[in-house]
Amino acid sequence: MISLAVTPYLISQAIDRGCARGRPSRCRLAGAVFVVGVANAVLGILRHRTMTKIGWTARCAPPDAVMTHAVELGAALPGRITAGEVVTIGIGDVWLVAGR
Repeated sequence: MISLAVTPYLISQAIDRGCARGRPSRCRLAGAVFVVGVANAVLGILRHRTMTKIGWTARCAPPDAVMTHAVELGAALPGRITAGEVVTIGIGDVWLVAGR
């Protein structure tokens, strides 16, 4: 996130120093602005991918836990609840809980 704060600083320095003639620092500042911009783009993509992965992991954990428990119960499951209840829990309730 520091690179987001550095970009305006570099742009202001490039504008201030770019007005003076004969300053070789103009090209270096323009290059620095470019490098920081590319770094911001790459880091933004990585941040978005990470947050998307975390979100989908959170949404998929409850159905996975329900199905794991249903598999562990095995043949005893139909004696405890009906098939319709399993489908309702697996589809409706779990997605409702996971979406919040």
